[in-house]
Amino acid sequence: MLILKKYIHTAKDIINKFDGLKPFNKFLKGYFYENHKFGSRDRRMISNICYSIFRLGASIQNLHFNDQAKVALFLNDASIDIWAEIYDNDWILHWHKSIPEKIEFVNHKYPDFNFDNMFPFKYLMSNHIKFNDFIYSFLKKPEFFIRLRPGYEEKVQFKLNQAEINYTKISNQILSFKENIDLEKFLLIDIEAVIQDINSQRVCELLKKIPPKNTYHVLDACAGAGGKTILIHDTLEPATISINDIRTQKIKVLQKRLLKARIQVLKYFNLDLTTNLIFKKFNLILIDAPCSGSGTWIRTPEAIKYFENEHLSKLRYTQTSIIKNCLEMLEVGGYLLYVTCSVFKSENEDLITHIISQNDLELIESQYFIGYENHGETLYGALLKKNN
Repeated sequence: MLILKKYIHTAKDIINKFDGLKPFNKFLKGYFYENHKFGSRDRRMISNICYSIFRLGASIQNLHFNDQAKVALFLNDASIDIWAEIYDNDWILHWHKSIPEKIEFVNHKYPDFNFDNMFPFKYLMSNHIKFNDFIYSFLKKPEFFIRLRPGYEEKVQFKLNQAEINYTKISNQILSFKENIDLEKFLLIDIEAVIQDINSQRVCELLKKIPPKNTYHVLDACAGAGGKTILIHDTLEPATISINDIRTQKIKVLQKRLLKARIQVLKYFNLDLTTNLIFKKFNLILIDAPCSGSGTWIRTPEAIKYFENEHLSKLRYTQTSIIKNCLEMLEVGGYLLYVTCSVFKSENEDLITHIISQNDLELIESQYFIGYENHGETLYGALLKKNN
């Protein structure tokens, strides 16, 4: 029991020092780098405590840290074989009960525990999201997904089978894994397969709503890491693709990644599209918009603690400004695909309704790609056509 208490003590030290200024996984990596005494098992156990606590948001903020860890590990279904020493028998008897039953048990033990505060932004969420299902998904580790690029479907599966790696085939293009795996040891990443959440991949369902064209002149307006750029290339043929991102360093990384992925880019831009235009017309513009990222917090639950409502008004201005300028660059009859990884209606359906009211646009289709249905992230997408 002493070593388990030391793990909890270390987790407390880590969480107290974390200020939210960088992703927690990077902070954790730096912490362990500075403290060489922790072996791989130690790091795994301590990380599990930290993430389990973050996943409970503000629901346990009124509890002593040791009790926070106890509740978090219990609700996140940590291995009872490892943690049994710190629990009384009644906890162990409830260990494999349903999530609602476990929550009721915790409420009995700790009346200050408030389940709804796991995600204290319910009032901001879209009505298309089932709150309880969304919250319950935080208590299950998300899966790891790859997209198989065209022509490599059989080859990738053959390689994984040869390496005896367990995976689930979701579709001809989508494979899922229970654990993160260093697939670069087995596959040519970005050539044969792209590491990409299942619902980021499903954005192609909206792309396929666009009628065939002789050539798609595409602008990826906020390209980021480039995953959706590769998706566009693999989904639409033929396409000439231009790339923009406000961050100079991202452009440099993108150039290397897309060269590796054997994708020819017509032009790279490094502009702030809230205030600038590209003096060229496109018939398809993808806006993977800067947003709260609330649909991805299942992977980065620390963000729940540091998010403030005031961020949404700033994001709304940014999102609206980017759309307005991109519409200036969109041909009449062209299509705009707006995507966020957010569950907040102000960033999604409310924003699209406002944009349509101000412009001659037709909503072809919009939808939420629900993460709790497939152990992934939640995204929103809206496909618009410019009529005039």
